[in-house]
Amino acid sequence: MVFEDTVLVGSLDHKVYAFSLSTGAKKWDFLAEDAIRSDPAVDADSMPLVVADKKGRVYFLNVDTGLPRWEAKQLEGGGILAPITIGNGVAYIPTINNTLYALEVKSRKLLWNKPIAAGCKG
Repeated sequence: MVFEDTVLVGSLDHKVYAFSLSTGAKKWDFLAEDAIRSDPAVDADSMPLVVADKKGRVYFLNVDTGLPRWEAKQLEGGGILAPITIGNGVAYIPTINNTLYALEVKSRKLLWNKPIAAGCKG
């Protein structure tokens, strides 16, 4: 994904990378507990980068530095392989065990989770 002057990508090597849009220079990387197979998302209002790993941990990173803004949140829904979507300050995170989670980005509070017809993957 692209946010302002930064390209943000997850990787199977357990890292999230940030590159300069204009030069391609690496700005930072962040090591997660497992592979990052879903697309990251940025909440434009509060500015955290939200990314999730294959084990179901959700990370809230400073988009400029890659440093964790808050402690990671573990979802019970299994792996996260599909893209995260953010709207109105809420991150919507589908998991491979047929559950869609809604997390408030600023508080990291779980608002709800709902079963979906089939597991999600990218």
